Formats: sequence, C-alpha cells, structure tokens
Amino acid sequence: MTAPETLEGWFALHDMRVLDRAAWQRLTSAEREKAIAEVTDLLAAFERVDDADEGRSVTYAVAGHKADLMMVHLRPDVADLQELERAFDRTLLATAMSRPTSYLSVIEVSRHGAPEGSATNIEQSPYIQARLRPEIPEHSRYVCFYPMNKRRLLDDNWYSLPPEDRMELMRAHGRTG
Repeated sequence: MTAPETLEGWFALHDMRVLDRAAWQRLTSAEREKAIAEVTDLLAAFERVDDADEGRSVTYAVAGHKADLMMVHLRPDVADLQELERAFDRTLLATAMSRPTSYLSVIEVSRHGAPEGSATNIEQSPYIQARLRPEIPEHSRYVCFYPMNKRRLLDDNWYSLPPEDRMELMRAHGRTG
C-alpha cells in the first residue's frame, strides 16, 4: 500500500502566542509603547509579504484559553516561515509572550480524487491552484481552524481505506464544514 501522489502548495504556520501579563507589567510604560509600535509594524510587514515573493499572513485575537494571539502565515518555503518566527521572537513583545503551540503543515491536494483521464494535468486547473495557494479573506472578524491529520502510520492509516470511501468521507467533511 502506498499513499497517493500529491500536489504540494504553500506551507502553513499557525503560530499561537500567550501574553505573560506579569512580564508585560514589568515593562515600563515606554517599553510597552515601543513593543506595541514595533510589533504593529512587523505584523503589517508580514501582511504585505515583504519577506517573500508570494504568500499570505494574517493575525487574529484568540478567544478561549489556548492563546491570546494567532498569526497565520502561508509561504512557498518552510525557511520563509522559520524567518517569520525568528522575526517575531526578536521583538520586545515576544519577551513577554510564550508559544503554547504552533502547527506547521503543507497544503496539498491528492490525485486520488482526480477525474479519470485528468490525473496527469490537474495541476493546470485554476481550482486546484487556488486550493494550493489559498486566499485569506481580508477583514475576517473570526477564524476557525483545526489541524487535520490523515495519518499514514500503523492501523490508523487514512490511505488503507478504499479510494471511494476516502472520497465520500471528504465530501461529507466538506458538507459539514
């Protein structure tokens, strides 16, 4: 059994940060102002994709207990994402934050669902290209995401299911979403 061939798009980083309120309060008023100005400029540069030829970035406030801030970055190379992490870590605000979690993934489209006869040229499809390099809606007030894992290990192997079952599960998943 082998996993189907996939087309790979951008790499995605969901970088979540939590503010250490005690550390924030230890900063002077001037340091807090500087931290806010510095990170505001940096996040704007991320959103303009000043660091790469293509990609997307957006920042969200997080409701709930997992984080206070989530930066979502899409870039063509993992090294680009590592540099974004490092750039944020060099800010004054980062000294008052921790990273409880992050998710690194690749956006991919498997060829197993390609219509008969099109498996060799689906990469030419504008629909497929849009899925591999997605837009992030501007001015979204809310975001919801979850890390999806199609494991390829042991008995918990998505690819051990027949292709028809995988396609139906994904259709049902899409309808639910």
